[in-house]
Amino acid sequence: MNAWEPLASHDPVPGDPAALRAGARRYTELVEHIGAATLALQSFADRPLGQSAAVERVTEVAAETWDDVAALRERYVVAAEELDGYARVLDSAQDDAARLRVLARDQDEAQHAAAVVAKDTAQELLALAGDPGSPAHVAALAAHHAALDRIDAAATQIDALRRRLADVQDVVRAAGDRAADAVRTAVRADGVRDSWFERVGLAVLEKISLIAGAISTATGAVALLVVWIPAAGQLAAAILAGVALASGAVALGSDVVLQSHGRKTWGDVAWSAVGVAGGLAGRAASRSAKAFRTTAAPTIREAAQRAAAGPASGPWRAPRRVGPRRHARRATRFSDPAYQPQLRLDPRARRMHLAGIDLDSAHMYRALSYTAQRDPELATVIAPQLRVLERAARLQTASTAVTVVQVPVTTHSLANR
Repeated sequence: MNAWEPLASHDPVPGDPAALRAGARRYTELVEHIGAATLALQSFADRPLGQSAAVERVTEVAAETWDDVAALRERYVVAAEELDGYARVLDSAQDDAARLRVLARDQDEAQHAAAVVAKDTAQELLALAGDPGSPAHVAALAAHHAALDRIDAAATQIDALRRRLADVQDVVRAAGDRAADAVRTAVRADGVRDSWFERVGLAVLEKISLIAGAISTATGAVALLVVWIPAAGQLAAAILAGVALASGAVALGSDVVLQSHGRKTWGDVAWSAVGVAGGLAGRAASRSAKAFRTTAAPTIREAAQRAAAGPASGPWRAPRRVGPRRHARRATRFSDPAYQPQLRLDPRARRMHLAGIDLDSAHMYRALSYTAQRDPELATVIAPQLRVLERAARLQTASTAVTVVQVPVTTHSLANR
């Protein structure tokens, strides 16, 4: 049973009179500010400042602005008065509804009590059915009829209270309609019109910003998951990262326009910019990883050839040959099966992979690190290549961190819409 039964299934007169009064006060303060601004602009427009064309243009703009500001004053005066009046009606209606609820609760309790009596007397009448004319039977029958009458009377009272509540709701609805009509009339009368973009375009941009931000976060998160899948995962991650970056840029552009019209804060714009920066960092990391794989492959091929040509007991002999067939296939991917170092990822390569660097790049990094330790002649060539992937790993770590933070924030924002 909710708080308003049996009078209503939910709050029949919702609203916050205190919030309406606060809004009315803000409009009143705005009217005062408009009055002060009007006087200042009028004083500036009426003041002779010289014969310069630029000064005359400034004076004309001040006069035009003064007219617009003065015209806006009336709409805010009406809005303040109507909000305050509607708050008083709503406050009174909520008090009336609360009193009706108390009366309905009393009648409901009386009805339940009478129902209990009616049930007990009905059982008593069944027990006395063999002696219909006895005093006990007559008394039980009278008590039963009285209980039924009380049930009917309580139901009638509850129905009457519901009709009174409907009247209260009609009063509130009529007051709201009058306030809205008065504000619309004042807006039409002041001659100041919002553009189509302000009436429709900004609302559309708000939806675009919300949807594009959600798409950017979702695709970025999925890209982080599929990047760990060998082969096809790399292509899917690249496509998803591109979608995330494009949708993030759309959200950022929408937020910048909305902020210029007072629909968003600079904090919202900054948050969108962080998402785009994370996407750009991820894209730069992907390109660096691709460049690393392109430049690392010839180096690994050369290292494999040098290892195959060297003595079996020389420095090129791996400390432990790769046994499992899948590791051998992975070594073959690096151009020459003769080069078979231990291909398990070391801690640095594993951290790169966990940050979002693809598995092939991490294994190639491991292979090059192994080569640099054993071939001083190639170490100078390998060092710049390793730094390319290390830089890519740092960029990918930043991109991953941004995406991880964005997921709960965006989810919370969507849940509160």
